[in-house]
Amino acid sequence: MTANELKLQSHNLIDSIRDKKTLELLYNIISSVRKRINKKEDWWDELSEQQKFELEQSILESYDSKNLVPHDDVVRKIDSWLKK
Repeated sequence: MTANELKLQSHNLIDSIRDKKTLELLYNIISSVRKRINKKEDWWDELSEQQKFELEQSILESYDSKNLVPHDDVVRKIDSWLKK
């Protein structure tokens, strides 16, 4: 997909969103990513040492299959949250 095709599809997707809160969330995400790219910042640098440690531990734990949750279970849980 070309850059222009991505832009067009992104614009179409945004145009289809009617909920103001969703639009605000999307705007904030895009703005944040753009700022980081422009400043060449890395979100990792903004984390505390404790947050970094916990993320690294989570990654290590993910290598053990007993700690993994099946995709279908996650989808069901998210669906139940979205229906509330």
